Amino acid sequence: MELKQHCLKSKNKLISNKAEDLFDKSFSIIKTLESPRAKAFLIIGLYHHYQRFGRKRDLEMIKILADSLCNLYEENSSSKWKWFEPYLNYSNAKMCEALFLAYLETKNEKHLE
Repeated sequence: MELKQHCLKSKNKLISNKAEDLFDKSFSIIKTLESPRAKAFLIIGLYHHYQRFGRKRDLEMIKILADSLCNLYEENSSSKWKWFEPYLNYSNAKMCEALFLAYLETKNEKHLE
């Protein structure tokens, strides 16, 4: 039984290492994304990754992506339209959720507003 548990732990560690390696490689393309929803989902994922591992790089990317969402909001909003884009689409609430999570880590009032 101990050998089986040891093998299972080794396999889980290998999978975890490969997943982390894939995650690290994805950072090179994150800044090229333009979709507000993609940015929001990334912020949410990075928030949870940062909670678990506390990697400074995650927090920096959260700041960059959250600032980018805030800029989209400012560019597309008017007195009659308050949103990140000139239209509503799917998963709209994720952008608000992402900015709230970004605020929890950055304490940047702009992300909360």
